[in-house]
Amino acid sequence: MILADDLRKAVLQAAIQGKLVEQRTEEGTGEELYAKIQEEKDELIKQGKIKKEKALPEITDEEIPFDIPENWKWVRIGEIGELSTGTTPKTSHPEYFENGQLPFITPGDISYGGEINYDTEKKITETGKQVARLLDAGSVLQVCIGGSIGKCTITERDVSFNQQINAISPFICDSRYIKAVLTNTYTITWMKARAGSTATPILNKGKWANIVVPLPPIEEQHRITSKLEAVILELDNYANAEQKLISLQNDFPDDMRKSILQYAMQGRLVEQRSEEGTGEELYQKIQVEKAELIKGGKLKKEKALAEITEDEIPFDIPDSWKWVKFGELSELISGSDLKPEKYNNKGEGIPYITGASNINDDGTIIINRWVKEPNNIAVCGDLLMTCKGTVGKMAVLKEDKVHIARQIMSVRVLPKMSRDYMQVCLLNYVALLNRKAKSIIPGIERKNVLNLMIPLPPIEEQCRIVEKLNQILPHVNDLKEAI
Repeated sequence: MILADDLRKAVLQAAIQGKLVEQRTEEGTGEELYAKIQEEKDELIKQGKIKKEKALPEITDEEIPFDIPENWKWVRIGEIGELSTGTTPKTSHPEYFENGQLPFITPGDISYGGEINYDTEKKITETGKQVARLLDAGSVLQVCIGGSIGKCTITERDVSFNQQINAISPFICDSRYIKAVLTNTYTITWMKARAGSTATPILNKGKWANIVVPLPPIEEQHRITSKLEAVILELDNYANAEQKLISLQNDFPDDMRKSILQYAMQGRLVEQRSEEGTGEELYQKIQVEKAELIKGGKLKKEKALAEITEDEIPFDIPDSWKWVKFGELSELISGSDLKPEKYNNKGEGIPYITGASNINDDGTIIINRWVKEPNNIAVCGDLLMTCKGTVGKMAVLKEDKVHIARQIMSVRVLPKMSRDYMQVCLLNYVALLNRKAKSIIPGIERKNVLNLMIPLPPIEEQCRIVEKLNQILPHVNDLKEAI
């Protein structure tokens, strides 16, 4: 859907075909400009300021890629400016670079958008200028080697440059127009086709000099580049808007999913029913069950979690709900890693779940390792969640027992609570972490999960929330795949 880039290419093509501005007879012809260029060139050769180069071959009809206005002229780029290829002074001579001031430009200092970095790692000294290749402001640089062939810029100050770059200092031509020609799709394609198919393709100065260029009168060149700058500015604005739209489209399904989960946590996804009781009543029942399990040795007594203060409450929930901490409704089992000699791939022992690679996106578990002497055990019905590496992948365990590694956390929900609702709470938590991190979540610590504040509705409402989410979220997933 990237229309801005296509439009930019189309505008550049129109510019060098004489379709962007009108032609004016009073501005003369490309032939007349070409003659003036040759006069200037001859004078510079006579003065010893430039070298006389071997004449370039006549342009054949087969080389002409498209039609141009009658008052324009096809020329070779080597005929309308002084061409040069850079060089790199020997680094074994520190006097060439030490405390230098003149920027030494390499391909990496030229962006694809045409910006140039003058704050280069190396700078040429006055001594270095004697062996370096120098350019005045207003020259056009173009990368001629490797995968970045075609990157092009105009110097705004004097620079030096290396042998991976060709340059032209134009005679009586607008450098901006020359750059427009050199960055046109046709020209870039021509260059790459002649750069060779070796591991490191290169277009030397001799080949580069033969690029055919449409030459309009100089005043028209100025009008073309002024028009181009205005249009490109608008295209840049359009490109930014287009990128924002693409980002919105890409983010929309995930944002919708997060919003739906947040609605569920706020009690806005299903209605409350007074006959179902309250979160406080459910909480008290859970605590009674918990005390019985501890008394019977089926649950380890943990240190009491700090009470929730009013300042900690992140959003409003229905009056019939209650804010509680995740650790009050579940038992968390942390994993531990095993040395290679402690596990096998022969199916001997119980499965060993090491991390995100064992959990598919659909929540199924991949088993490819086993251990005979497990110690950190998750059991059938536990909710497994990755807490390091790729964070937040979840699966309900269907195996009788597995050993979990330190990248996995097992959530064992207490009686009278919905495991699926607890999973929804964790999904919402991971979504919030993603929003805050804006990239990769470094990890989820056990203490943070234990102290995670979650809203507690009555058990029947928990089940209705999960049922509603199961109806809605698949459609959101379908939308994500469709975009």
